[in-house]
Amino acid sequence: MVTPKKTNATQENRTPIVEDQGNFSKFWLELKRRKTIRVITVYSATSFIILQVADLIVQPLNLPSWTLTFLIILMLIGFVFAAILSWIYDITPEGIRKTSLTKGVINTISIKYLKNQIGGKPFPC
Repeated sequence: MVTPKKTNATQENRTPIVEDQGNFSKFWLELKRRKTIRVITVYSATSFIILQVADLIVQPLNLPSWTLTFLIILMLIGFVFAAILSWIYDITPEGIRKTSLTKGVINTISIKYLKNQIGGKPFPC
């Protein structure tokens, strides 16, 4: 007598881990996939070192008192550009490539977020 193969019903009905997570978790996974977290971390560490060195040399070189403020503002503006560019582009051995889009929720979340930010009106194309 042949018995039917037993299967675990809960295992068959499981959805992938990404679908079970909240929007923030999906966003975090997308940041990791696009290596944006790595770029932000390296940029922040480098900025910190530059600001520490600048703090040490401002007085001995008789630089203006606004030099550190100027550097902080430059670093913050650069941070935004670095984060955006690391989201869009990926550095590969073949050169700089546009990061591939994923099918699914992240793009939908991004579009819904942007629509809410501009009052629900579509982008002028």
